[in-house]
Amino acid sequence: MEDNPLLHIQRVLSAADKLLTERFGVINPEQAEALHIIQRSAQQFELLMRYADDTASANARRFLSYETRETLTSVLGYSEMLADSAYGSLNADQMQQVFTLRASGKMLLVWLDDLLAAR
Repeated sequence: MEDNPLLHIQRVLSAADKLLTERFGVINPEQAEALHIIQRSAQQFELLMRYADDTASANARRFLSYETRETLTSVLGYSEMLADSAYGSLNADQMQQVFTLRASGKMLLVWLDDLLAAR
């Protein structure tokens, strides 16, 4: 398991970028909107992680705990809906990218739990 959550965030963003391009085929507007939400959530999570690295206060920990869980819930929820074809079917390459999103999001959640338990 990698210890750097920013690498996982970059993987989420990269997978979302790949899904948003037409390289893997046409995506419908609902899929595109879900992917944009995932991308925005991952970017927010990255900002939160950078904020937490810069701040050691109890308020930062509470903020990190609540806000990052909310953001991760969005990433995992939308990626699960995409995987379940809630916005239409995906081709094999798109599905692989969704699995990457889900795996990276789950790794971030494990990392967050470990981080908050250690403090």
